[in-house]
Amino acid sequence: MRALAGRWLAGMHAYTDTLAQRRPLWMVTLAIDETNLSEGLRAACASSAMLLLGLLFDHPDFSWAAIGAFWTCLADAAGTRRMRFVSMVGFGLLSTVAGGLTALAAGHGVAAAAIAVLLFSWAGALARIWGAATAQVAILAATACVVMVTHPLASMTQTAPFLGLYMFGCLFATVLSFTVWRIHPFGPSRRAIRAAYSRLAGIARDNARFLEQGPALPDAAAHGASYRSQARAALEAARVALA
Repeated sequence: MRALAGRWLAGMHAYTDTLAQRRPLWMVTLAIDETNLSEGLRAACASSAMLLLGLLFDHPDFSWAAIGAFWTCLADAAGTRRMRFVSMVGFGLLSTVAGGLTALAAGHGVAAAAIAVLLFSWAGALARIWGAATAQVAILAATACVVMVTHPLASMTQTAPFLGLYMFGCLFATVLSFTVWRIHPFGPSRRAIRAAYSRLAGIARDNARFLEQGPALPDAAAHGASYRSQARAALEAARVALA
């Protein structure tokens, strides 16, 4: 069964690579070859499970658990199992605390809510100085603050159940990622290398097409510059993933 699933995923990756290489010029900015079906399905299943629990218990606030589960899957940083676990759990704790403070600030007026969103957004942007993985977690936590400001809370008695459900969704996504829906720790490196070679193959293919059609294409220079910049970005991403 596992071998069959592996062959199916490999076939899907090959299909998306073919689509990426045969796309028209106006779609060159769409990174089809960098998609990951397994991670997308994991995020969808984690959030859908929380929504089903909310429907089963007739509890609308489980929608926040679904949001937390979805964001936690997005916070899954590339690297070893330890790095992934730290990034997901760290996002859950950081977004719960920061989002709860923002929701409490929103319950005390528009000015307090605006100040809280400004501070947490500023802190999330500054987190880039600690690397890409930290920036990914911090930006998602700042996004949680921006969204939770729409759910004002007046007291801690209202905050505890709300944040408890949200944190439950984050923990559920983390447990799902390390038990049932495991992601290969070196998968991001392999995808980065595949994306780099796919970009280089696309450049070779486009050069051959331009040589066949002649230099009369008006957008050949702009297209080549855009594709070369994306190839350089893919090569840099592969270098960082393998470092």
